[in-house]
Amino acid sequence: ASYRITTDQNGNVVDKDGETFQYASAGMHYFRIPFQYWEHRIMAAKSAGMNAIQTYVAWNAHEPSPGVYNWAGSSDLIWFIDVVIAAVMSLILGVGPYIC
Repeated sequence: ASYRITTDQNGNVVDKDGETFQYASAGMHYFRIPFQYWEHRIMAAKSAGMNAIQTYVAWNAHEPSPGVYNWAGSSDLIWFIDVVIAAVMSLILGVGPYIC
């Protein structure tokens, strides 16, 4: 799905495809949850009234040592994104080299 998201000058109003959009997000760190539970946890958030999932990309989960990359199991970011999309929810993705 493709859509356009913009905000007003102050960042107070989110516009999604020409309509005001208010999100209610659940924070979910995919790399800390066994991948077998992702769908259940996402659907539980949706059942609780959430319409978005918020997560960070934890680079230490994807590059545990220099030059060694891990994109499998609970580190499979693309699979996690696909599960969120399949649940018809928005995703707020925090990208960066370091998270606390």
